[in-house]
Amino acid sequence: MLKDSYHTFDSIESYENLVSEASRAFEFDSLEILNGSIKVFYYDLVDWIRVASDEEFALSFFYKDSDTPFVLKLDNDTCCNDEDRGADFDVASNVSGERIERNERKERKRGKKRNDNDGADLDEKGKIEEEQRSHASYLDGTFWPENITHLFIDGNNILYMTKTLRDNTLKKRLIRAQDMIVAATEYFASRITGLKDVFVIFDNISTTYDKILENGTNLFIKSARPTFTTTDDMLVNWSEQNKDISQNSLHVSSDRALSGRLNIEGAKVMKPKAFFTLTLKLTNQENETVDSWFAKVEENLVK
Repeated sequence: MLKDSYHTFDSIESYENLVSEASRAFEFDSLEILNGSIKVFYYDLVDWIRVASDEEFALSFFYKDSDTPFVLKLDNDTCCNDEDRGADFDVASNVSGERIERNERKERKRGKKRNDNDGADLDEKGKIEEEQRSHASYLDGTFWPENITHLFIDGNNILYMTKTLRDNTLKKRLIRAQDMIVAATEYFASRITGLKDVFVIFDNISTTYDKILENGTNLFIKSARPTFTTTDDMLVNWSEQNKDISQNSLHVSSDRALSGRLNIEGAKVMKPKAFFTLTLKLTNQENETVDSWFAKVEENLVK
């Protein structure tokens, strides 16, 4: 059964606060959340997130709509249909009820049909993702690893990383947020020796191109679609098809399931905050924070 089906957070300024507030609201030890035994459901009828799995991803869901209630669920429970939700859902506020009804209308409009297998499908998907996450490991970003010739940036995973990126993404200036990520990556790639190819990949981006930087590094801006459904699939496919050089590749993403899949293929992974903090260190800008630096990156973009 769900525990306290609805809860909204007044002020979540960091991932740590999100975990703390969730544990307080649902009366669980925060360690149970951090070790992944509890899931938090973002109620748009589509997406489950696990608070412990990926801080940028978890916060991205929160920042979509700070008024959206979260639902807590034990990891081995089945996903809930309307009957399973029981009386807990009847106490939702009118605002929450209207939002649910609106989302249900959207779901029907998209032609999605829920059936009795939905819970089993989600459980099976969860088991697969949990297995993938179990293989995840990250470089800590204290130094640039040796023999890296290929760098991959998971663009969609970074869209909510800083306030500047988040503001642009949420205010429907997605192209500008994408341009900021590309510019920040190019800044790094043009100042590091030894890199042969650098890829910045988004699930969907309107303008794709490639260029040769002054230091000889090839920069590729790619869209996963229409060839692949997501950036994750594109990155894993590249590693599978290039096993001979996958061990010399570094992928920047905090998605644990993706990281596990890439680690299995021998690739190295670093979280975005760690990577861009290292960027500042390697370019003698340690007085900057990642947030303040990205604000300056935006200022330098052509209006």
